[in-house]
Amino acid sequence: TGADFTNPYYCRLELVTFGYCTTGLRIHSAYNFNLFGPIFGTCPTAIHIATGPSQSLSIFGGSIEGYGPAGGILVDAAASVSHINVYGTYFETLTANAVGIDASAMTSRGLITLRGCRVYLNEMVSWLKMGSSAATVIADGNIFSCAITSTTTPVGFSIGSATGKLVIDER
Repeated sequence: TGADFTNPYYCRLELVTFGYCTTGLRIHSAYNFNLFGPIFGTCPTAIHIATGPSQSLSIFGGSIEGYGPAGGILVDAAASVSHINVYGTYFETLTANAVGIDASAMTSRGLITLRGCRVYLNEMVSWLKMGSSAATVIADGNIFSCAITSTTTPVGFSIGSATGKLVIDER
């Protein structure tokens, strides 16, 4: 693990690079955790929200690349996350069957906001994977691309049996 935070309150990390580790950043019971321009490269899991409750993880810019099937951002079932906000962040991986944001274990009535991101779906199964969460998802202004040589059939959003609200305005 590149960095492991337990009970961080009002944490702000700027221009930090995480690379070549199993998990780039692991967060336990965070409150108002902000990342500005982070670079995650070649970490099977870039960000793991491990235990909770966690309130408000926000990512502004930067890139999340080289992650694996566990997820670029992985929300653990024990995390009880209230808000995940991702703005203008670049996502790309060359690992087959990868998931950009795996919130399938998210059980709280949280909010996931995805705005202005650039997403290369090349080998992904999906960018956002939801399970049976009652979370609300707001996504707009994201740009998706996929190489014709991709070995998967990726989708931007895999919602599953989620019971929350979904507001998507992608063009």
